Amino acid sequence: MEPAEVSRLHALAYLQCALGFLGSLLLRQAASSYGRYASPGAAFGVPARAAWALQELPSLAVPLWVCARTAAERLRRAPNRILLAMFLLHYAQRSLIFPFLIRGGKPMPLYTCVLAFTFCVYNGYLQSRYLSQYAVYADDWVTDPRFLVGGLFEYVTAANYFGEVVEWCGYGLASWSIQGGAFALFTFCILLTRAQQHHRSESALYAAGCLFHRPWGWAAALSGRLLKTVKSHQKEKMLKTHLLSSPLGAGEMALRCAHQLHHMSLTFLANIKVNYVGCFL
Repeated sequence: MEPAEVSRLHALAYLQCALGFLGSLLLRQAASSYGRYASPGAAFGVPARAAWALQELPSLAVPLWVCARTAAERLRRAPNRILLAMFLLHYAQRSLIFPFLIRGGKPMPLYTCVLAFTFCVYNGYLQSRYLSQYAVYADDWVTDPRFLVGGLFEYVTAANYFGEVVEWCGYGLASWSIQGGAFALFTFCILLTRAQQHHRSESALYAAGCLFHRPWGWAAALSGRLLKTVKSHQKEKMLKTHLLSSPLGAGEMALRCAHQLHHMSLTFLANIKVNYVGCFL
């Protein structure tokens, strides 16, 4: 007979699935309003760097707290340690590195930040408690095909969202638990609507997705995006001559162009069906 806490963790996982479906339905009615889609006049905005760091941090801090305050018997086994390490490494990057790579990000609405913070507390506890106390795996679990077979990129607009969905679906498959599956499903439900919003926004630039079917289409989209970046930067600085003559301004423009090149390169790779082996390692 399983401990009562296991039943509670299963119930929390099922609730997470339900909340994922609910969130997906709500976001179809009211599109997400952070990042590039943020409303200029939104009240109670949190600076982008602070928002991302604070809202993602519980997914790193809560598991460490859970493991520190209990015996964490299951973490004596290698599969449990590897799965939890995968989770922690992701959120270490999201909370401690990614926020400081943001340049000129738009403020995030306070309610979005609070909801994300709440989810990270909830999910951080759910994943770490189950893996550290109750998940049972065979010693050769990490050599199972779940760790060796990845996915196949289809035509996508938001390669970053697709990558995160694949990552956590891989995590859910590797953990083979209701908790891991609930996290993957919740991520899919929420990021699906965000990706669809992103696709609609990009459809004009990419000619409704047809540009990627022609070799020159990707180059045209890339040049258009870079031109948009340069024009935006010039508008912010107001004076083109000052922008080109100032080392700081020219350097900032070069960084922005490099960022756009990086983004377009990832999207291009996703749209030529790159095989992604070991997608969640």
